[in-house]
Amino acid sequence: MVHFAIGYKRVLVIAGILVVLVLIFSPDLHRGPTILVERPLATVLSSLEHTLGTALLRMKGVWTGYVALVGLHEENQHLRAELERVTRERETLQEAAEENTRLHALLEFRPSPPLISSAARVIGRDPSRWYQSIVIDRGRNDGPVPDLGVYVPSGVVGTVVKVFPSTSVVLLISDRRSAVPVVVQRTREQGIVEGTVGNRLRLKYLPPSSDIRTGDLILTSGLTDLFPKGLTVGTVSRVERRDADLYPDVEVIPAADLSHLEEVLVIEHPPSR
Repeated sequence: MVHFAIGYKRVLVIAGILVVLVLIFSPDLHRGPTILVERPLATVLSSLEHTLGTALLRMKGVWTGYVALVGLHEENQHLRAELERVTRERETLQEAAEENTRLHALLEFRPSPPLISSAARVIGRDPSRWYQSIVIDRGRNDGPVPDLGVYVPSGVVGTVVKVFPSTSVVLLISDRRSAVPVVVQRTREQGIVEGTVGNRLRLKYLPPSSDIRTGDLILTSGLTDLFPKGLTVGTVSRVERRDADLYPDVEVIPAADLSHLEEVLVIEHPPSR
């Protein structure tokens, strides 16, 4: 019974194969029953072709987008570099213009009496707390010698204390080792201005009966070769009188902004020489 069933199935398979072959190779049946096979095959192939085409178009779109993003990134990097270059050039030109304005103001300044002085750039500052000093770009090769006064249009800066071939060290008037003879403009009383801590000055050796007041202007007295008479030193910011002290305690704010010096004037020849 089993052998019969197997034989029957083989006969059916062979018969089915023969029918398909006849349908495919028979010219007479080409336009008849074969269309039943061609239509499903055509539908399947068409669907497969559409799917593959869509996938290829999507892949092409993704690749095109990637290439476009790469190009956009490179263009963005180029534009950013160009913007940074233009910004640096603008900042350089602006700094040069501001420096030119400051130098012009220095050279146009005419103290009374006139001084022979030369402009110098500040190229360094003492980083320690022991000294309050700056370094300028003029040295022995340019003429400065020790004990020359340094100032700006707003007021006295300090004194040249060390000279090298191309640079010099200037001790600021705010340093505790500095001392400048001065006169109170209103009362004509004379004293000595010395440096203290915190960019402040102290006016010492005024007469015990001095009438000095807050707001009084302090000028150089011209009693030394460092500075001529009449240069602004600072303004009195505080006056204290203690019974135990012979002299009043007078604090002075420097007229020159000693913390933001960029260019200064060096007196080339002391006034009395």
